[in-house]
Amino acid sequence: MEENANRKYANILLHIQFQFEYLLSVNIICLIMKTLNVIQYFENIGPLVKIVSKMSVDFINFLILYLILVMMFAIVGNLNFIFDLKEQFGGLFESCLTVLDASIGNYDFQLFKEIDDGFLSIFGDLYIMCIVITFNILILNLIIAILSNTYNMFDTKSRGLYLSKLLNSRDDMAPDDHYGAFLLTMTPLNFVVLPFVPYALFVKPSKRFNTIIMILQYSVLIIIIYGIFLICSILLSPFAYIRSLGIKFGRISRASTFGETLKALLEFLVFFVFGVVLLVMNYVSDFYYFWANNFRSNLKKIIIER
Repeated sequence: MEENANRKYANILLHIQFQFEYLLSVNIICLIMKTLNVIQYFENIGPLVKIVSKMSVDFINFLILYLILVMMFAIVGNLNFIFDLKEQFGGLFESCLTVLDASIGNYDFQLFKEIDDGFLSIFGDLYIMCIVITFNILILNLIIAILSNTYNMFDTKSRGLYLSKLLNSRDDMAPDDHYGAFLLTMTPLNFVVLPFVPYALFVKPSKRFNTIIMILQYSVLIIIIYGIFLICSILLSPFAYIRSLGIKFGRISRASTFGETLKALLEFLVFFVFGVVLLVMNYVSDFYYFWANNFRSNLKKIIIER
């Protein structure tokens, strides 16, 4: 019973780990796609991204031709070497893997020396030669020529492609009072929006609801930022206390009159006793002003004019 319980517990942990890794992979893919979408609007990188997207169409066409040739050579190898080289050509999938290995230069002529039939041994060498010549010489140079031709074709038009991307995205990037918080979220903050997506799919969110979702995402971000700020402040507090004591002690030595000396000495003693309390109280004021200014709508109130 205990062994079954441990096995069940281990299976649950493995399932949770798999789900976590799956969600993490999806978030990473979404982040990469979002990053690629954002860098298209940079003046120097945007034209290059557009050219690469144009070249991807040619690459897909080349990939189809490549797979057809792989399948053709795999069928030929499977029909001729299925009994003599079962590990390499025992099935269609194994044959495809063998051809793929040979197409990228990972081939071995000694493999066919193990075949007793002399004709098949010679045919195997010719078979590998055909794969190497077809893929490493003809097909490889073909894709280079195709991509080079596409690049030269669109290189002179790169500026126009970049500007067309900006014009086409003008309407997409316009702020939306109802769906803006759902569409403009960045990974990993989009997990905050996930529970509200089904509602937004069937019911048009109100402007107030959209604002609440935006504030919710923003709050998660500033909580992380404030947490880092608070940890750094706590770690630096002893140094701030010692530094402040040194400054106040220096005022005592620089005082020119008895009154200034007495005042500086009093400030030093007060801070020596209550300095830690004052620094802790400073955290409270920082907390208030940090959150108050983050959600302040009328920014003119905090502008300091000369």
